[in-house]
Amino acid sequence: VLMDAHGNIWLIDFDRGVLRKPARGWQQANLARLRRSLRKRVGKAIESAAIGEGWDALLSAYGANMGLDPREPRG
Repeated sequence: VLMDAHGNIWLIDFDRGVLRKPARGWQQANLARLRRSLRKRVGKAIESAAIGEGWDALLSAYGANMGLDPREPRG
């Protein structure tokens, strides 16, 4: 996770990276993997209101950029 001088956040993961067309299955799997990774780092704090708001913002931005409906259930 990178943050630039303007407050923009970038998720960088080159592990097995490939360019793909948007598809719900792999997009949801990526989000679930990120959440598991965050949970390993911050433990149960990821369920706190502040982190929850950040997670919701991330999901909305990700959905807007990847063609997902942010109102649908997520991992």
